[in-house]
Amino acid sequence: MLAAALWAVDALIRTPLTQQIPASGIVFLEHLIGFLVLSPVFVLLLKNIPAKLAKNDWLNLAAVTLVSSIGGTLFFTEALKQSFSSGDFVTPLLLQKTQPLIVIALSVIFLKERLTPRYLLFTPLALLGSYLMSFGLTPPALTLQGKELVFVLALGAALGWGSGTIFSKNLLKKLNFAESTAIRFLAAIPMSFVVMLLLGQTVPIATLNSEALLRFVLIAISTGAVGLLIYYKGLARTEAKISTISELTFPLVSIVIAITPLNPYGAAQTLTGANIVGIVFLLTSVLVISLDYAHKTAKLLVAGTVIRGKGDGKKLGFPTANIALTEALTISYGVYACLVRVNHKTHHAVLHFGPRMVFGENKPQFEVHILDFKQNLYGKKLSVEIRDFIRGTQTFPNLKIMVARIKKDVVKARRVLAMMS
Repeated sequence: MLAAALWAVDALIRTPLTQQIPASGIVFLEHLIGFLVLSPVFVLLLKNIPAKLAKNDWLNLAAVTLVSSIGGTLFFTEALKQSFSSGDFVTPLLLQKTQPLIVIALSVIFLKERLTPRYLLFTPLALLGSYLMSFGLTPPALTLQGKELVFVLALGAALGWGSGTIFSKNLLKKLNFAESTAIRFLAAIPMSFVVMLLLGQTVPIATLNSEALLRFVLIAISTGAVGLLIYYKGLARTEAKISTISELTFPLVSIVIAITPLNPYGAAQTLTGANIVGIVFLLTSVLVISLDYAHKTAKLLVAGTVIRGKGDGKKLGFPTANIALTEALTISYGVYACLVRVNHKTHHAVLHFGPRMVFGENKPQFEVHILDFKQNLYGKKLSVEIRDFIRGTQTFPNLKIMVARIKKDVVKARRVLAMMS
C-alpha cells in the first residue's frame, strides 16, 4: 500500500519531464540514474545473485523487466498521449482498472492461489469503490470507434503490469527483495536503451538540465528504485491476489492529490458524494482483505510426512526432518521460525524452504530443524506452524560460512519464538 501511494505521488515529479523527454527516454534515464544513485548498495547486492539464478530464472527476470518495467509504462504513456489528443481523459484510466482482474486470474492459474469466500465478497466492492471514486455516478463515454489503438495500448499496459506481479513473485522465490530490485534496475538499463533506439526516440541533451536531473534523482530515492524496493519487500510475503487489491491505494492517493492545489493536470477538483462513497468502499475492502490475509498467514499451517534425505544437515550439526509436501506453497523461499507438532507435543524449530544452492540443487526442499530434539522421525506425519520470517534463501561460498549463518538463524528463532510463547 505504501509503494502504491508513492507511485501516485510520482506524477508530481514526473509530469514536467513528459513535456520535454519521450516516454522511452524517461524509462531509460529513470533506471540508469536510479541505479547510479543507489549503486553503492546495488553493487554489493549483485555479486551474490548469479549463483542463485538458474536459466529459467534469468528468462523470468528478462520477462518482468521487458513486460512490466518497460512495456507496461510505454503502453500506458502512449495510450494517454493518443487519448488526450482527442480530449478523452477517461478511456485509458477506465481500462487500467482491469489490472486487478488480470492479476487475480493469473495468480490462480500460475501461482495456484486460492480465492476465499470473503475475498470474493470484498474484491468486487473494492473495484466498485475504485470506479465510484474516479468517475462517480456519471457513466463514462466508452466508444470503440476511432479508439481501437487506445484500447489495445491501455489493455496492454494492464496486462503488462499485471503479469509483472506474477513474474516478480517467481523472482522473489530465489532472491530477497533488495536483490530483486537491484537486478531488475540493472536489467532495465540495456533493455530500455534498445527499446528507445527501436522506437527512434532520443533524449535531447538540452533537456537534461539541473532541474530535470534533480527530478530523476528524486524519482530514484522515492517513487522509483526505493518505491520498488518497498513494494518487493511487501510482495515477498504477500500473495499476488492480495497485493493487487492493496495497490488500489494508487488511485486513492491520486484523488487526494487531485483535490489539492498540487494537482499537476490543472485546478483542484471537487469530490462528489459518489466519490466519497467510493473512497469508503475501497478503504473498507482493502483493509478487510489485507487484515484477513495477515491473520491467516500469522499462523500458516503445513502438514506432511517425513521422508529420508541425504543426511547433510546431520553432518553439519543441524539434523533436519525433510517433509514431503502435498500441495504447492505460496510463501517465499527462505528461513522461518516455526512450531512443529510431534506426537501431540509442540517444539520450537527452524524451517528452510527453498533450493539448497550450496549443494548445487535447484529443487525446493521443505526441511525443519527441531531445536533440542533427537528422536527418529522418518515416516511420521508432522504439523508445522510458520510463525515468523527470518531471512531469504542464500548461497554461501563454503559450508563453514553457511554453518555460521545457520547458528545465527537458530539464535534468532529461539528469541522470536520465546517472545511469542
